[in-house]
Amino acid sequence: MLKLRAAILAGGKSTRFGRDKSLESFSNNNEPYTVSCYHMLIDMNLDPFIISDNSNKFSSYGIKSIVDSIPDKGPLGGIYTGIIHTNTDAILVLTCDMPYVIKNMLEKLMKNYMENKRSTFFTIDTKIYPFPGIYSASSFLIIKQCLDENKLSVIECIKMLNYKNSILGKDFKSCFCNMNTPY
Repeated sequence: MLKLRAAILAGGKSTRFGRDKSLESFSNNNEPYTVSCYHMLIDMNLDPFIISDNSNKFSSYGIKSIVDSIPDKGPLGGIYTGIIHTNTDAILVLTCDMPYVIKNMLEKLMKNYMENKRSTFFTIDTKIYPFPGIYSASSFLIIKQCLDENKLSVIECIKMLNYKNSILGKDFKSCFCNMNTPY
């Protein structure tokens, strides 16, 4: 059986947001979305972990983070860190700033991955969404090559992978909204 874990990227600079958005609550429960997402992934039995710029960032919530293996390489560096810190066939990667991602979306993505055993990403029309996405361990060499060449665009790296589209209807488009400005 294929083994899958989940990682949440929470180590960005939050330049447009103006403060550390990985600690922001985007709901009424005052818990950072990163922590809420972590608990959702636990409920889905995905043994989640957080990739951050600080191993103690979420310690007050009882969560230890993994620090980026290659700092200042953006989300692609976080994906790389996730792959090298797991002993799984693939990782489901989410970001700390997409509070509208819902469980049934993730279940659809995982089902498609289990059927084809390749990196799997959502598409709406022809647009590829890198997050949430499933990155297979076999994509490691291509991701490493992109990092070594300082080609940090996740989308451009995905185009080099042997991946599978998981097609969604336009009614899911709002789920991909990310928070780049404070309320």
